[in-house]
Amino acid sequence: MPYVEKQYDSTLDFVGDATYPNVTDTSDKDRIKAYKLYDNMYHNRPTTFSVTLRGDSDIEIYLPSLKKYVNAVARFLCVGMDFVVDPDGLLQTANPDTQTAPGNPRTAEITFALKQLFVREKMYQKILQQKKALLTKGDCVWHITADDSKAKANQISIHTVDPAMYFPEEDDDGSIIAVMLVDEIAHPVEKDKTVARVQKYTKEYNEVNGKKVFTGIITTETKTYEVGAWDYRNLEPDKIKPISTIVDTVALPSEIKAIPVYHMAATPPSNSSWGLSIAAGIEYILNALNQSATYEDLTLILNGLGIYVSTAGPPTDNTTGQPTT
Repeated sequence: MPYVEKQYDSTLDFVGDATYPNVTDTSDKDRIKAYKLYDNMYHNRPTTFSVTLRGDSDIEIYLPSLKKYVNAVARFLCVGMDFVVDPDGLLQTANPDTQTAPGNPRTAEITFALKQLFVREKMYQKILQQKKALLTKGDCVWHITADDSKAKANQISIHTVDPAMYFPEEDDDGSIIAVMLVDEIAHPVEKDKTVARVQKYTKEYNEVNGKKVFTGIITTETKTYEVGAWDYRNLEPDKIKPISTIVDTVALPSEIKAIPVYHMAATPPSNSSWGLSIAAGIEYILNALNQSATYEDLTLILNGLGIYVSTAGPPTDNTTGQPTT
């Protein structure tokens, strides 16, 4: 997906020298580094980013932490969120001989099924988590899966996904034609190493009159690769190094016409598909001010810079005995 040049530049002074060897694209690396920085700021982990000293002023300055910012805004985001089943929309895929609109008899049935799904999947709790992730990192991702070994009413599951695992592929017109969800797991043989696990969804296309036409088929597969040797979008074929197949390529049910991975972006810049954190642009302020530091904390921060504590009084004039200035 397209990035805007310098979209994550405001984070560069704080992200350190992490290399992320499993990621080969430079823009992807910058995005993931930004996620890690904002997550550390949200959880107030000062040891993970540089501490900026506040100077000689002894005037205390208080600023809400990123966590307080995010939690406050999240309270007003998607308040009272709900859904409505459109009875007319059902006719687009339903059998018109048995279903009519308005007042489609399946509307209540589907509404009840979705409410049961939301309860079973703890959706309102997940929505709260995703709101905070969206505001903190600028992006959040949902993943819908199904297990056909379960009863029909319990087959669907809805998962939250770390956006650092999300790697889409776009067509020339900007539409998503494939999605990879990537993480690292233990090597199946060499226990001291890790491998990249890649679950990939791909839309199948045919060429008709010189144009690519979606066939309506979406396939999925899961494989492991050597770390950093899986991203066919950026690497030459001889650099792709698969290790094992976890799930062979299989087509999703024909009713599924969209890749079941959904990316949400918060206030993306113009011409970018990626969002911006609520902290974007104020990293220096959040980093420079210690929101709850005591004088003992500041002493520890300044350790080694010549700070000493004495119980003696101020210096006095030998003649008058009065404190000197």
